[in-house]
Amino acid sequence: MKYKTSFYIKYYATRLRANLLYTLLGLVYPAKIQKGDKIRCYGIGYPHWKGEEFECTLDFKDGTIGIKNAIRVAEKDFRKL
Repeated sequence: MKYKTSFYIKYYATRLRANLLYTLLGLVYPAKIQKGDKIRCYGIGYPHWKGEEFECTLDFKDGTIGIKNAIRVAEKDFRKL
């Protein structure tokens, strides 16, 4: 049981850090991303795209955007350039 408790503590601590980081980025970069905007990934939810620049190809109204060939990603992981 000790292992499970340790795992849950680490899991929720990581989620808390990620949510705080999203909040801070939202305060610094409040601009709404629209179709055609140049955007940069900050690697929070997508570490393999960290630092890469993309063009927003689709704008969904549920907090997601489309990049590349309409790959649907969370808008909060990307910021306008």
